[in-house]
Amino acid sequence: DMGVSKSYLSRKFKQHTSHTFVELLNQYRVKNAIKILEQGNVRISEVATQVGFSEYKHFSNVFRRYVGMACTDFLNSKVHCVQSPQNGS
Repeated sequence: DMGVSKSYLSRKFKQHTSHTFVELLNQYRVKNAIKILEQGNVRISEVATQVGFSEYKHFSNVFRRYVGMACTDFLNSKVHCVQSPQNGS
């Protein structure tokens, strides 16, 4: 125990980064997922697991929030960029 509450640490993290820890973690995971997807010949559900999501549906929602399109649409497009979440969550 560091003598600091979880909520205090979360507030300080957001104060210094302008993002929550979960937002930055998800952005990191999505960037890694893109790298794996671009290598080809891998199932999207396997990618979700590889980057740390236990549920495919949650990964799919997070991916769409950061990339602006579904994984399958992303794979069929040439646009490969990661954005900040579009709905602020």
